[in-house]
Amino acid sequence: MKSGYRQNLQAIKAQFGDYKNVCFITQVLDKVQVSLIESVDTFMSLHRAERFGLVMAEAMFLGTASVATDWSSNIEFMDEETAYMVSYQKVQIENFGSL
Repeated sequence: MKSGYRQNLQAIKAQFGDYKNVCFITQVLDKVQVSLIESVDTFMSLHRAERFGLVMAEAMFLGTASVATDWSSNIEFMDEETAYMVSYQKVQIENFGSL
């Protein structure tokens, strides 16, 4: 696990860690475990690139409310009428640091 990932995860947990209704799943799940998507209120995928977005499509197919960045291939099947789209602003990354 890269240190930038750990730092970001720690920052997110610091913001939301006290919420009893927020669960952090950080390991890769197999297909049976992915059925968790049906049992949550919302599936959120904020990203810079997601290829097709299979997990987002699966969440929508299962009727789970979906939140995603209004960017990449997921906009081929997601829009303001079918999901909660989050706008973005492209920025130049100046320093990759330890990444």
